[in-house]
Amino acid sequence: MTSRERLKKMTRTGLPNLAILDVGAGNCAVIIGSKNVVVVDCGLGGTLAEFLLSQGIKSVDLVIVSHADEDHLAGLQPILLDQNVNVAEIAVNSNHLKSTDAWNDLRHVAANRKQRKGGFPAFILDLSRERFGRRDYGDFGVEVLAPSQADLMAGVGGKPLDAEGKPINRTFTSNSLSVVVRVEATKDAAVLLTGDLDETGLRCIERDNSRLAATTIVFPHHGGLPAGASSADFTKRLLDRVRPKRVLFSIGRGKHDTPRQEIVEEVRKNSAIEYIGCTQLSENCSKSIPGLSSMGHLSRLPASGKSRGHCCAGTIRINLGSAELQHDPLDKAHQDSVKKHIPGALCMKDTASSPPSMAKRT
Repeated sequence: MTSRERLKKMTRTGLPNLAILDVGAGNCAVIIGSKNVVVVDCGLGGTLAEFLLSQGIKSVDLVIVSHADEDHLAGLQPILLDQNVNVAEIAVNSNHLKSTDAWNDLRHVAANRKQRKGGFPAFILDLSRERFGRRDYGDFGVEVLAPSQADLMAGVGGKPLDAEGKPINRTFTSNSLSVVVRVEATKDAAVLLTGDLDETGLRCIERDNSRLAATTIVFPHHGGLPAGASSADFTKRLLDRVRPKRVLFSIGRGKHDTPRQEIVEEVRKNSAIEYIGCTQLSENCSKSIPGLSSMGHLSRLPASGKSRGHCCAGTIRINLGSAELQHDPLDKAHQDSVKKHIPGALCMKDTASSPPSMAKRT
């Protein structure tokens, strides 16, 4: 079955799909249900706008921005300027310390109520676990798991509290307060979107004993340093709490040394992990480009890395209505391409304590 045939089959089911877009160094996920569309993060560039156009999407019910960094926010501006796309709500935690063009552009949108003929989007500026909770959209649900209301009250530069309500010697950054979102269609089909969650944010989740279980996780901070803990320790603690079968990294080739080798090695040690995928090919896996983008495993969906041959898994679409969480590209097709063309791939390297390959085990 070709990639196009797989996409048509997914669409015909009428069941919800979630696309992890290859936006380069950034994050963007689009959840498409039978009646509703939700976007979580809007990475740099025009990939999100291109994707919405390719799917014929003209109405977005909700855009969640995990935090105010440009690689999670900047792609929202083209959508808001497109008079053919209506955005009903934008949810983001305010960060008064940000002075980037992307953040100031969003503030301008909030101030200029007449700039869109299609209507002014409503803004939600308190995106805490308690305030947002869970929203059901018929065939899928979106739930905010972190940050907590108390942590959000401290804000960037503030101090987290311990279980007894006493400040601890750590400082919140915008990464610490990244919104963690769980998207669920059935108990067997959940995806965790973690933004740039760092060590301080994870400690707060552990303090609250928050439920993070999901079948698939998009790893925090693109597989970069977690700040405040060893990468291996952070990875193990996070995976122990999430218990995923699939780990995805949204990365840009040549950006920020992601995913880091020690993180991928720790992922591979987890016997429950069946699949590891990166949107683009990391330079930690191959210094040269082996022509993966010409291979048949890639989906036909828009992807930032396609034009330069930087895709590895590329844009990944997940069928949330399937207990097996069917992917496009197919797990095995991607794995076979990596085995054939990237002998130094981190996800393939054997270690004494890790499984022999990332191929699905039976």
